[in-house]
Amino acid sequence: MHFKKTGILLLFLGFTSHAQQSTVMENEQQNTEEEQSSHTNNGSRSKQTKSNKEVEDVMTVIADTTSAEQLKKMNSIIAGRSTLSLGLIEQKQADNVAELLNTLPGVSTAGSVRPGGQSINIWGFSKVEDVKIIVDGAHKGFQKYQQGSIFVEPELLKQVEVNKGPHDVKFGNGGFGGVIRMETKDAIDLLGPNRLLGGMIKHSFHSNNHQNLVTGAIYGRTEDDLLDGLIYYTKRNSGNFKRPDGSRFMFSEDDMDSYMGKLNFRPNEEHTFTISGLRSKRDSWQPWAAKFVEKMTPPTAQQIQRYGYKGAWLRKLVKRDQTDSSAQFKWNYQPTYNPLIDLTFHTTYSKTKQHDTRPKKYNPVASLGTMGNESWVSYTDKTFELENISTFDTGILDHKLLIGTQIHLHDRDTLMYYERYKNNPNYNNGYFQPAYMPSGTQQTYSFYIEDQLSIANLVLTPSLRYDYVRNHGKKNYAQAYNDPDPRFGHDYSPVSYSGWTPRFGSYWQATNNLGFFGDISYAWRAPTVDESYEVQFTPSNGGSGKISATSRHLDKERDLSFRIGNMLDFNNIFSYDDKLQIRTTLFKQRVSNEIFITRGFNGTICGPGRQCPLGQSNYHNIPGKKIIKGLEFETYYDSRYWFASATYSIQKGERDTAPQAPWINNKTYVATIAPRTATLTTGFKIPSWNIKAGWNAQFVRKQDRTGKEDRNHDGISDLGAYALGPSSGYTLHNLFATWQPTYTPRAEIQFAVDNLFNKDYRLYLGENTYGMGRNIKASIIVKF
Repeated sequence: MHFKKTGILLLFLGFTSHAQQSTVMENEQQNTEEEQSSHTNNGSRSKQTKSNKEVEDVMTVIADTTSAEQLKKMNSIIAGRSTLSLGLIEQKQADNVAELLNTLPGVSTAGSVRPGGQSINIWGFSKVEDVKIIVDGAHKGFQKYQQGSIFVEPELLKQVEVNKGPHDVKFGNGGFGGVIRMETKDAIDLLGPNRLLGGMIKHSFHSNNHQNLVTGAIYGRTEDDLLDGLIYYTKRNSGNFKRPDGSRFMFSEDDMDSYMGKLNFRPNEEHTFTISGLRSKRDSWQPWAAKFVEKMTPPTAQQIQRYGYKGAWLRKLVKRDQTDSSAQFKWNYQPTYNPLIDLTFHTTYSKTKQHDTRPKKYNPVASLGTMGNESWVSYTDKTFELENISTFDTGILDHKLLIGTQIHLHDRDTLMYYERYKNNPNYNNGYFQPAYMPSGTQQTYSFYIEDQLSIANLVLTPSLRYDYVRNHGKKNYAQAYNDPDPRFGHDYSPVSYSGWTPRFGSYWQATNNLGFFGDISYAWRAPTVDESYEVQFTPSNGGSGKISATSRHLDKERDLSFRIGNMLDFNNIFSYDDKLQIRTTLFKQRVSNEIFITRGFNGTICGPGRQCPLGQSNYHNIPGKKIIKGLEFETYYDSRYWFASATYSIQKGERDTAPQAPWINNKTYVATIAPRTATLTTGFKIPSWNIKAGWNAQFVRKQDRTGKEDRNHDGISDLGAYALGPSSGYTLHNLFATWQPTYTPRAEIQFAVDNLFNKDYRLYLGENTYGMGRNIKASIIVKF
């Protein structure tokens, strides 16, 4: 891999830069404290308010090694993560969370710009089970076929953390790509200094789809900080998105209402209670497959004559009613004089549901593959977590011992009505679960322990996690998918998986300005409910019976993951109180027993000349390994009058064989690898006028390793239907500015232009769907 040399060179340059500059680093550990403890007092809240005013964007907070106490708060997870601050979130004025994240190195959007059509890809992993989405501790596990996976309103967020790779002991059973942790706003993020009560009104307008966004909030705290809380509401309403060529994404309107409430209660300095909840509701007409449908085929003249113009379009669509909600309760107990106890109990609830209907009077275009004439889907996640952090020392070693236990209960209910089968008893007269989206539950019981050992300028973090996972399918209402004949394998009985995940992290603060970090993890993932219990109909219902069985025999996936990197931090380089950070990361993931869907390839299922018995499972484990490796480079500079940043990301991925044809030994490319990407940002600040403005550019290379290749020389693309089409490279330019008038300090104006030159481009991971045309955004915020 040629970029290994690049990584080594960058590490060497890091040493060279340090040799040329000798600056003393200031203490910037204000937010890191929150990572390790939820304990909050007056002092910590004042620090948080200060931090929110700083422009740190995606900088990682680094410990000051001149203080041994600060080094104890550092580890490899903190060193390797990226954080989006409140200021950057507001600056982006994003339509969705995916838009917030796709400029981070190694993070890409998969899907289209259509509302609800986005999912996240990290380091080539794009499945929901491989990229965990966490909102205020609540898991978001929406996995509906051909739909997006994240529906959180960006206006509610104050911080987004991206931890890449499976290196965090608090998360198991998947997460090979990483974990995205989002935190919603608190009253103290919005209150001005020394204020007890406040409110906020915001209005935004986006030109591309004529979007109006209205936000209102009321928040406050008691003088003794016993209570603080807020009530937050935001509404998005828009027309159709516009492509760069001027055409519209038909039926891409957005109409979403979001609500949030949060209350923090501190009866004394040792106890903190938090209760919060949020809910978003969207109701619109759209294509069934929100993620990939782009240019819809217009109705014919005959269809318009028969159904009318509106009806001819609506018969191709679904009326989608979607609700996404979550809630949390957290209690933290931290005795003032007992460092062995920092106890937290955290329970969360999350539910996402969709109800799709097709207009009966227009003879809708309905099929089994698009969940019929009407469908109901709900995904529910409940979590319970109890953990304690003990701080103590044994001789020269300082310890931060984390012990915890978790319960995660995931339940999915699916149902469709297919009018064509309303008189067919084998399909329960039209009401049954889609065979490719079975109902079921997954229960996970976990225990983890991590000891963060600090000695001198070195932090070692060994950890061990145990997970027990039990999948339980729900029998399909349709006998066609619940055939009692054992030859066809319709077995929905429970299956269990268990195992250990060892991890080891290290952080070495070589000098005041130079730090190295590294992680190695051997993680695993149990099959999802879909992978365990998907079936097909049997010969008595018109099927072949060749690939009809559930997949209860699957082995769990394993991922041996490595990550190494270094960071350079400097202050006071060119001017007083400026900051420079440079981070280089090399990573490699080796996945074995990868789970992939079973389908025919080149006219055969089991290989040329082989006869397959009936009842083949719908999923199988692929022999050999999947290797994904890459390099990331990031640099961020901030000063009183000027700021700049640059990032670069390259990934490569190969399998030892073709996933749908395991008898082929030739290597194949991994289709979900994002193109090589670089970003540049620069701008200026005028503190006396409270003005900040800048320019950003994103450079995306073409992607020509897509699975369309024929490395086996058999005249068929390596990945067949699971390949993606090649994409062309492109460059996007964006502008942004914020202004807080000095004569009205409680007002702020935000301005941005996305795709300044209206570049025509296609999204590779969106299966070459069009990107969005020029979009001018403006917001005005008034606080009172």
